[in-house]
Amino acid sequence: MQRRLDELNAAMAAYGGGTEGLDRQLEIVRDALLSARELVRIETRTLRVDAMNTVLEDAQSAGETIGFVHVQAPRITRAFAAVRVQRADVPAGGLSIAAVERTL
Repeated sequence: MQRRLDELNAAMAAYGGGTEGLDRQLEIVRDALLSARELVRIETRTLRVDAMNTVLEDAQSAGETIGFVHVQAPRITRAFAAVRVQRADVPAGGLSIAAVERTL
C-alpha cells in the first residue's frame, strides 16, 4: 500500500498547477480511495468463549459471546474489541498497572 501511495504522489507531482492539474490530482485521489476498498477488509465477528477463554462451537450455549472487529489489509491482520467497564468496577484510586500485569 505504501508503494502505491508513493506511486500516486509521484503521479500527482507530474501534473502541474491550474484547474486541469487540480482535476487530474482529484481523479488520482479518488482512484486511490476506491482501490483502498479492495485492499482493506473490515468485518464484525463474534465468538463464544468459556471462562478459560477457550473458543466454543457456535452450537454450544455455554460461555459468553464476544463481538469484535476484524481488520485485514496487506501484510497485517488486527482484531479490536470494545470493552465497557462499569464505573463501580474500577478501584477508587484508578487501575494499577502492576495488578493488571499480575492478572495477565
